[in-house]
Amino acid sequence: MSDQSYLDYLREEADGAEGKLFLETDRVCPGAHDATQHRDGKPPWCKACGRTNRGVLIKDVTA
Repeated sequence: MSDQSYLDYLREEADGAEGKLFLETDRVCPGAHDATQHRDGKPPWCKACGRTNRGVLIKDVTA
């Protein structure tokens, strides 16, 4: 396998995993998941669950 073929393969694998991550983040969100940019200087996060599109918890919104 050439270097480029291997890089293409890894990119496809990463894209597939990222797609699954987005779907799972959307599933665990208690509302309609919508990560938006806020004025807090943090990455875009969802007001319903406090997570980014990649599932990183930015703000605890359960309180």
